[in-house]
Amino acid sequence: MFGKLRGSMRRYTNNKILTDAILCAALIVIYGLLLAEYEFFEKMYEYTRAHEEYELDELICALLTAPLFIALFAYKRIRDLRTEIAARKSAELGMLQLALTDPLTQLPNRRYLDQELSRRTAKCAREGGGLALLHVALDRFKHINDTLGHAAGDHVLIHVADVLRSYTRSNDFAARIGDDEFVILSENDCVPEDLATIASRLIDKLRQPVLYNHRQCHFGASIGIGVDLAGATAGGIDGNRLLINSDIALHRAKENGRGRYEFFSEDLQKDFEHDKIVSDEILSGLSRHQFFPFYQLQFDARTLDVVGVEALARWRHPARGVLAPDEFMPLAERLNVVADIDDAIFDHALNDYDNWIASGISMPNVAVNVSMQRLQDEDFGLSLDKLAAAPRPISIELNESIFFDEYLAEIEHNLDHIRKLGLDIEIDDFGTGHASIIALTKIKPQRLKIDRQLVLPLVGSVRQRHLVRTIVEMAKSLDISVIAEGVETRQHAKILADLGCDAIQGFGFARPMSAADLPAFIAQQSWRDERARKRRGDEAAMGQLAVVGGTA
Repeated sequence: MFGKLRGSMRRYTNNKILTDAILCAALIVIYGLLLAEYEFFEKMYEYTRAHEEYELDELICALLTAPLFIALFAYKRIRDLRTEIAARKSAELGMLQLALTDPLTQLPNRRYLDQELSRRTAKCAREGGGLALLHVALDRFKHINDTLGHAAGDHVLIHVADVLRSYTRSNDFAARIGDDEFVILSENDCVPEDLATIASRLIDKLRQPVLYNHRQCHFGASIGIGVDLAGATAGGIDGNRLLINSDIALHRAKENGRGRYEFFSEDLQKDFEHDKIVSDEILSGLSRHQFFPFYQLQFDARTLDVVGVEALARWRHPARGVLAPDEFMPLAERLNVVADIDDAIFDHALNDYDNWIASGISMPNVAVNVSMQRLQDEDFGLSLDKLAAAPRPISIELNESIFFDEYLAEIEHNLDHIRKLGLDIEIDDFGTGHASIIALTKIKPQRLKIDRQLVLPLVGSVRQRHLVRTIVEMAKSLDISVIAEGVETRQHAKILADLGCDAIQGFGFARPMSAADLPAFIAQQSWRDERARKRRGDEAAMGQLAVVGGTA
């Protein structure tokens, strides 16, 4: 009892000598009160015996027992207060636990991670050492939510949390910091080889499908790794910078194909800063209407008559001039603005077509590229309705790489709307993507474009000719016309005509040009001049030497 009282007082006074002094003084006072009370009782007892005032006995007993009842009441009140305080502290601890824990996976959350980063960076500043952070993001997680429902997505997240727990050591810290993003913070093991081994094992484990309601959920993971050592930079380790670095590395892992890991580096930082500048310029360019089309003519494979044009996106950069899609489209996809660029090119193509007709130029077909992002947009059909009032021979060109069979249901509505408006559908870059025969029968395109990678080796490869012939025959069996891309020489054109291709396009006959230059080019008919065509073919062959590896 005395020990508990002494311990309780020490928590309040926080001084051992002062606590002992107070207890000694209290004991002396209590002893004195008891002694005085005993002497008073003896005197009162003698007085009542002498004067026979027995009522005083009752008064004396009441006076003697009152402190006992007061002490009991005080003890009960103190015990109740202690229980109440303990319950309040338990509730506060529970609320704090909820504030720092992800309710679904029971992993620490972003707020807890920030606190842990602060604590561990301070420890590294005192004791040395380093920190490593693995930033894990799930691949194809949105597809699971969209196709199997959010309950399946939650099941996958719980599974991922369990995997992370199994791969963390006692001194590691795992947390969920976003919808499909997790981190592992390691305080000791900053050796790149060891971190790479952990990342590889995590990626392999998370690549395995998870069963939910008798259906397999297929997903994967990409990982960005940031490492910082105390003393490597002035001021020690910056926890926020470490998190940013791992996020930059994660973005690079996704860009390089997903399902992989990347370490942060200074070169990666420079690339990231460059991409940030270009991203801001793209957004500015959209608001200033800097995106417009160049046009590449398409010719009949036998007569070389003009049968149409393909609209190709270009960016009129204020400092770097006219830029091709490979300079900006990957960043535009990450910025989620490809649909806006598609709209700009589409509007330009309509106006250019009207201007050509007004100037007496006949254009049988204008093919305009549409991205998967735009094709999935519910408002895409509304932007096409402008063609209903003034019909034009517009074809919607779709890249083959977007045609995974599982996405057909998502785009079927817009495909039906395109057909109802009487617009043709073309599939671009055929032979390099994922379109199946079933997908072709469902999409029902009017034209199919054979990718240039299949066309370039035709001159020196009999096997390649057989492959292209097979594609042509398959298309014709489905009543689909065939256009060959990347035609650089007259020999290419002759082979393709013999193989049954309907149309050709390539640098050997016409390079992409502006809408203003196209009427003069058509009027000159220079692509029919063998010498001019040979000159363009030689220039194209030099530019494509690296693509074909210098061999046929």
